[in-house]
Amino acid sequence: MKPVFVYPASFCPPTFGHFHTVKKAAVIVDHLILICSINPKKTGQIFTPKECVGLWHSYPLPANVEVMTLAEFVERKIDPKRIVMVRGIRDKIDSDYEQQVMFFNYQNMGIDKYFYLISDDVHKEISYSKVRQLAKEMQLEKLGEYVSPLVLSKLLEKNKKREV
Repeated sequence: MKPVFVYPASFCPPTFGHFHTVKKAAVIVDHLILICSINPKKTGQIFTPKECVGLWHSYPLPANVEVMTLAEFVERKIDPKRIVMVRGIRDKIDSDYEQQVMFFNYQNMGIDKYFYLISDDVHKEISYSKVRQLAKEMQLEKLGEYVSPLVLSKLLEKNKKREV
């Protein structure tokens, strides 16, 4: 039974931190599927899963990486026993959160295999909430260190629409 490596998250928005994890995983696994979804525990999601799929294409993704929404992934009807979740960890807080994710996915979907990658120091401070805050404060130079140019412009567009 061949494993299916997936990296699921809200990716709202996809950052260079996420991209760093993708690049590290893509070197190790044959094929990686990025799954854009909605995390009901996170507030203020700016982009829909479909929009996040489009934003991912602004990064130079390795050839063995595929991006889709959770709905598209579910349509494939992959046996949960084949799924290996790829996750990035920045610090102890992420590690504690990932334990909750692991048990939730095991209890609700039978997913029992995980592949964790530790972030390097350069990407540890990048978080979706920090990116959204920088966009709100119009700190474009710093924001450009965290996300691709397309993501930056889409964040600014969304913020402008919210102000109107």
